[in-house]
Amino acid sequence: MIRCAITVVLTTAVLLTSAPAQKLKVGDAAPPIECAGWVNAPDGKRPTPDTFRDRVVMLEFWGTWCGPCVRAMPHVQELHDRYRDRGLLVVAISYEDVATYEPFLKKHAYTMAAGSDPSKKLVKAYGIKSWPTTVLINKEGHVAHVGGPYDIEPAIETALGLESSPSSLLTSWMKCQRNKNKKERRQALERLVEKAPVDFDLRAWAVSAGGTKRDAGAPKLATASKLLDACVKASARSSDRARQAAFDALAAGSPESFDLRAWARAALGRAFPVTSKELKALLKEERFDAALDALIERHPKGSVISIAAKDRRFSEWCGKKLDDARKFAKKGLMIKHWVFAKHDGMNHKDFWRELSVSGMSFSKDRKEILGVIVGGKTVTRSEIDGFIENQLARSLLLTDLAKRKAPRMAGLAKQIDKERERILKPLERKYRKVPR
Repeated sequence: MIRCAITVVLTTAVLLTSAPAQKLKVGDAAPPIECAGWVNAPDGKRPTPDTFRDRVVMLEFWGTWCGPCVRAMPHVQELHDRYRDRGLLVVAISYEDVATYEPFLKKHAYTMAAGSDPSKKLVKAYGIKSWPTTVLINKEGHVAHVGGPYDIEPAIETALGLESSPSSLLTSWMKCQRNKNKKERRQALERLVEKAPVDFDLRAWAVSAGGTKRDAGAPKLATASKLLDACVKASARSSDRARQAAFDALAAGSPESFDLRAWARAALGRAFPVTSKELKALLKEERFDAALDALIERHPKGSVISIAAKDRRFSEWCGKKLDDARKFAKKGLMIKHWVFAKHDGMNHKDFWRELSVSGMSFSKDRKEILGVIVGGKTVTRSEIDGFIENQLARSLLLTDLAKRKAPRMAGLAKQIDKERERILKPLERKYRKVPR
């Protein structure tokens, strides 16, 4: 499999201050975090420097005036949601006053802590010269990473001591099959879902896991998922001999490029359908994004969907998130059919203004666009179909749930196809028809 080196080009806003700031380096002691005002304060109280002691803290320096900052905020919220129960505290710092940025946070239902630094004391102490800038502080109170919101996640996982290798996480999931603790099994699979790529070398993993590689001709992509399913079952209850046979079959019949992300998500839905108790807990804790993902991916029963539809706060959140989902679905379709396809409709005077993304990644010779930053994350060629599918599903569920209406999950695939065509038609009229 050929992998290309990429260069990421980001749009940033530059801050000019009258007094030059001393930029912090990795390993430096982090200055105390003190702000004049707070929104979504951790633990509901005004923080003090002690609040941040012995915690992994991500500082996101941003402002509502900064376009790239605003476009990165969905990803900042995603990091907050994903790692807050694992020990990460996300703190957004703006030199605007609370009255300026609080309406923005409420409009978009952002729940990370946000501090106001009108004197720019923190801005100067942390040496912030461009926006957005993201600083990670480890449990010892030292700077662990300085960069942007798009490259911070590996440093977060290192600071929290989390395994991030898809190969290791898949191996851990196999080893969990005989674990009687259902919670630990689910956590192992959820972690795999988070880190699984769409182009995983399944054949190499099968060999590393003990399978015997044989020359069996071209791998059959249609059977790879079934072979991997067989390995899960064999790891759970079969003899060593049966397990070896399952892994031998996977090593012989699996491809080098396999969509492990799609497989892991499907496995999570089958193994751990979302229950009414779990959904109620997510809604009570206002973990609405996780609740929406559970409805999309984890095979909810009608009674569970009804619980979601009746929750007033969830309905209000869905109304706030609907425009973003529709916007990201549209951007995804523009990226797939025009940008990645090198369609000449990109030369239209309005195309790039309408697409409005934060950056792109290129091949080393800069002749090919390999990824586009949309919705706060880089979406590559291999990921674009899954991204579009997810955003279309989200927009459909959000539409119904915002009206306190239970979405029709049984016909979701057909609804997604219909919505895709609805979005594409006006784009094709404006930027020329694309191959289907």
